[in-house]
Amino acid sequence: MRAERWQEIDRLFDAVLEREPAERASYLAAASAGDDELRREVESLLAAYERAGKFIEAPAMEMAAKAAAEGGDAFSALGREIGPYRVLSLLGAGGMGEVYLAEDTRLNRRVALKLLPAEFTHDAERIRRFEREARAASALNHPNIVTIYETGQSDGVYFIATELVEGQTLRDFMPHARARTKEALNIAAQIADALAAAHAAGIIHRDLKPENVMLRPDGYVKVLDFGLAKLTEPAFTHDVSHKWTETARTDTGAVMGTVAYMSPEQALGQDVDYRTDIFSLGVVFYEMTVGTHPFRGPTAAATFDALLNHEPPAPANSNPDVSPELAHIIGRALEKDRELRYQTASDLRAELKRWQRTLDSSPTVSTQIHARTGVVPRAALRAPVVTAGLALAGLFVVAVAVFVALRWLRAEEVAAPLRNLNFVQLTDHSGPEWFPSLSPDGKSIVYASGASGNWDLYLQRVGGKNPQNLTADSTADETQPAFSPDGERIAFRSEREGGGIFVMGATGESVKRLTDFGYHPAWSPDGREIAYATHNITDPSDRPLERSEIWIANHATSEKRQLTGDGVGDAAQPQWSPTGARIAYWSKRKGGQRDIWTIPATGGTPVPVT
Repeated sequence: MRAERWQEIDRLFDAVLEREPAERASYLAAASAGDDELRREVESLLAAYERAGKFIEAPAMEMAAKAAAEGGDAFSALGREIGPYRVLSLLGAGGMGEVYLAEDTRLNRRVALKLLPAEFTHDAERIRRFEREARAASALNHPNIVTIYETGQSDGVYFIATELVEGQTLRDFMPHARARTKEALNIAAQIADALAAAHAAGIIHRDLKPENVMLRPDGYVKVLDFGLAKLTEPAFTHDVSHKWTETARTDTGAVMGTVAYMSPEQALGQDVDYRTDIFSLGVVFYEMTVGTHPFRGPTAAATFDALLNHEPPAPANSNPDVSPELAHIIGRALEKDRELRYQTASDLRAELKRWQRTLDSSPTVSTQIHARTGVVPRAALRAPVVTAGLALAGLFVVAVAVFVALRWLRAEEVAAPLRNLNFVQLTDHSGPEWFPSLSPDGKSIVYASGASGNWDLYLQRVGGKNPQNLTADSTADETQPAFSPDGERIAFRSEREGGGIFVMGATGESVKRLTDFGYHPAWSPDGREIAYATHNITDPSDRPLERSEIWIANHATSEKRQLTGDGVGDAAQPQWSPTGARIAYWSKRKGGQRDIWTIPATGGTPVPVT
């Protein structure tokens, strides 16, 4: 859609929202002046807006006051006893009701007591559904989920008594400090842990946002309001002239404050499953690490459009400390197609904890998460990016393997010492560049950069300053380039079409898929075969459950053969010897230590090198 057309839709949408609900249909019909496409686009936005069930014009306290005026008892709770709870003070108020500090007179403990507005309780079926979900949530025994002690009714007032959590909400925390990488990972991992436990019990949160996450002083994260979102689901309508029903009005709060954390399928009113919570966590994670919201626009229409149709800005654009690995995790959680998201909260939790461990084991790199590609990637497969320290380690690994191979071939020769070395910077993109591969003639270099918003491969003349984007026609992430021995082709890892090893001409032409899986492609010296690993292992401390194996693909025919298997142990990052007779690789055997091994290129018994 052209920018001018979208601006026209945006202006009309905002103008329609300024009218009373009963006037909107007639105003839209007149304003669209026979432009059916314009009318349909605005009606679509209005339908999504009404599905959100929120008013942008009314702040939470105003709507809570209205609920109090209609419901009666809510604002007269101070000093009262509601069931066994003595109300002590007001903790907060919002569209969902008021939360009070109260004392449980039976157990002499302090609790948080949430009182629901009376208009939430008019529908008996809703109350039954709410109580069923509240009971399920109260059965959850998890350190990252606030404990629900009791739900009940006293003198017509419905209440929920929960654990009193000391600390601040994530919303209160974020304006004061953008979370450091380790903090963001820790918070997100604990939220994912809570979601995994809830999902296992059949509960979908549906309203995960910073306001529903508490940070305790001792470092624990508590997720609030499980079981409440179902109560506030409005009955949606596509009729733009429809007046807000009592049910819809109860879902109060600013539209941008809730819709902005919905998954696309939830915002569109489609059926949702556990993956909607994963998207919401992705939004929260992005906001923690980048400092801005991934989809928030200047108007309601712009926010809907961004949520449904546009990718968020690359995290590294706003925060250079966001590593490619962290960007990949965020991006996969924010996939608009739920089939491409993390499929379970447990998967996301495992990934977050894996990179927490990486950071903890790498004290010299305090703000980097290592070893994977992806600024807002589109594929669900892991993509490899290493930090500078690990890249140097990888170069050392290759150097050791080549050195050993040369010693086998030329035992009588002694390498001359290196003298008069100096270092020259070749690239100056904003953000990091990864995986440099020097052409055989030494005149060009190909590398991966996220400067364009996703990871692309760039070709640059050594000493030049005008890099050429070889993969600009793809929105997927491309990394790990490797020049062929004749310099005519480049093998690389790509996330396009589900991911795998691809090959293209040295200037980006004639891209073809070689395999549908694999990382770290390495050319044989004769250029006929490419070795690659099934897993992206770049950190010595990484201990994936699945064993990585080395495969070899024929460049001309794409025929594949497995090189390592049972009895060989973990195998990653293959490199050919100069003669092509052997392949060096990184392996983990018993005891967990990673060492360098070599194996005949035709298969056989591996030999340890380190």
